[in-house]
Amino acid sequence: MTRRKPAMSFRRAALAAFLTFAMAAPAAALPDLKDWPAIATAAQGGTVRLGVAGGSAGQQRFLDWAGGELERLYDIRLEIVDFPSQQTLLEALGAGEESRIDMAALGSRAVAEGRRTDLLPERYAYRLPNWHFVDRAGTPSVIFAAGLPTHYSAVPWGKRSVTLYGNGAATASRPDSPAALLTYARANPGRFAFPDPATAAGSAFLEEVLRNLAEDPSVLDRPIDGADAEATAAPFFAWLDDIRPLLWQEGRSFPRSEAEARDLLARGEVDMIADFNPMAGAAGRAGEDWPEGVEGFGFANGAVTDTHFLAVAPQATAPEAALVTADFMLSPAAQIRKADPAMWGDVTILDPARLPQQEAQDLRALMRAGLPRTSGVSIPRPHYSWMDWLGQRVPERLAAQ
Repeated sequence: MTRRKPAMSFRRAALAAFLTFAMAAPAAALPDLKDWPAIATAAQGGTVRLGVAGGSAGQQRFLDWAGGELERLYDIRLEIVDFPSQQTLLEALGAGEESRIDMAALGSRAVAEGRRTDLLPERYAYRLPNWHFVDRAGTPSVIFAAGLPTHYSAVPWGKRSVTLYGNGAATASRPDSPAALLTYARANPGRFAFPDPATAAGSAFLEEVLRNLAEDPSVLDRPIDGADAEATAAPFFAWLDDIRPLLWQEGRSFPRSEAEARDLLARGEVDMIADFNPMAGAAGRAGEDWPEGVEGFGFANGAVTDTHFLAVAPQATAPEAALVTADFMLSPAAQIRKADPAMWGDVTILDPARLPQQEAQDLRALMRAGLPRTSGVSIPRPHYSWMDWLGQRVPERLAAQ
């Protein structure tokens, strides 16, 4: 497996042109998945260029392993192409025949954008052989992305949920609501941090606070048009105003990523952080990166839970190899390796009850050992229009203080 920078530069302003093109010309059809043996044969010798943005060291370890397995099992070469953001990945997907990727690793918000603008080929994910193992009933976010049905235009890859991690000084109180967290911060100023609101982890944490504080949280599941957004979000913004000066560095800056927030906790600069990976604690312990006594927990009302996806490019130069790669990523073997904290520590989207007995036991063992004890309640991310609105209003609110 190789890794490289994009072969061409994508400018932010070009996105509108790409999306306009995509809306005018629907995404190209993929090969007919009815004849899977023919697809597997055609995939041999192919190269799949997978676009990723901001991947972790654990993700890189897993992709190194997956690249070796794809070459061994299917004679497919996996090449990783780094992008600076999810937006530039979408630009690449919309570049038509000039695209330099065959597949992209996308968050739910990017998948929703791709759906809205007809960038993604539809109705193929559920036809992959390993789709049978996916936990559709227990994980609705595998077929919904930011309030929109995916129409099976992207293959679920893993699951994330907002989790609080604290050392012994923090876990004694274990705040289980936004109000309790504010009380903790007042008693321990400067000892809590969450990633920059512009990051996926930071925005998901704030979405969880918003849903906890909103008088009618169901409003967040619908388009923001017609809703009194300011009134709905008023308790949230009051909470944000109150907690900001009590944060790490008095809220003047935020950790730039989950990795940076975890490093603050590991070095003892803070006692508690918000994260978007419920297995980050297990991964930190496996790598001996975190001190003893760090525990994960969450709000009593549940955790914002989301799926991240793999999306095949509409103009993939090796569509058969891309489909085989996507199906391999859904396989029990790949999902078990991915869930191993010593490898990546990314939560599976498979239902162990659908797996063969030994693989089910292995996966359940990893989940029991790696996941923190929480309420177990999953909260959906809000409709993408609310996400867009918060993405604008939160920075405005922070800048005004």
